[in-house]
Amino acid sequence: MTDTATVTDVPQHPAGTVRHRLSVAKLNEQQLDGYRTAITQAGQFTPGDNRGYQWFAGQHGIPGNFCQHHTQSEHGRRFFLPWHRAYLYFFELALQDLVPDVTQPWWDWTYDDQNPIWIPEAYAVDGLPDGTPNPLFRQTIDVRPRRAGQPQATVRADGGPDPRAQPTQDDLETLLNESDFFTFSLQLEDIHDGIHVAVGGTMANIAWAAYDPLFFAHHTMIDRLWSMWQDRHGAAGPTDDMLGEALPPWHMTVQQTLDVDTLGYTYSATSVRVPGNV
Repeated sequence: MTDTATVTDVPQHPAGTVRHRLSVAKLNEQQLDGYRTAITQAGQFTPGDNRGYQWFAGQHGIPGNFCQHHTQSEHGRRFFLPWHRAYLYFFELALQDLVPDVTQPWWDWTYDDQNPIWIPEAYAVDGLPDGTPNPLFRQTIDVRPRRAGQPQATVRADGGPDPRAQPTQDDLETLLNESDFFTFSLQLEDIHDGIHVAVGGTMANIAWAAYDPLFFAHHTMIDRLWSMWQDRHGAAGPTDDMLGEALPPWHMTVQQTLDVDTLGYTYSATSVRVPGNV
């Protein structure tokens, strides 16, 4: 088992190779197969092994309870965006140790009444063409010792696209034009909450949400929107008093989350919705 502190040195300069995080709707078969393979292999580690899927999922809710949701301060919800960026970053590194060059795909859940989308097919089908289970559809929840009321596997209870929860592209354009970081973060977190509830099942329960692989595609979309906001607003962002704050259990500070190029990834499209994303 590795120690989180030694998994990687957080980059302090631009990475030599910048990988592109893609829309799940735009992954080719090789890319999708690679991501599924990485998730499958990560799921083979025991729950206490911090290279594995169960360990990473458990840091968000049970048993780690580290996630920064609705953390109130005089500035509002301060650490939601940097904490989850660090979370995605370290999980992506762990997956790349298993399958080089995989990146976290993002799920574009914006609502378009002419082209409504909901859960991407890659995450919605139970089985694969070869008859094996789809690791992006369902995962076990293996917390030891088991707790009262603990589910054994992830489930979803969505009934299809929910325009009450999904913002339109115009809504997100308005959000991205908001110049104040804390207002932007607060409003984006509210959108984030609505998607969790709309998916239902495991995703609607903060204790277990990260065990559903769809969680990571959802949060990668959230991180993408923050990256787009940063592109528009330059140096605007967390205040100086936040920059040295650690983001446990990740060995990273708020300052170290601010530049995605330094972290070695970028996003493949700048528009909110990818044309033809169905």
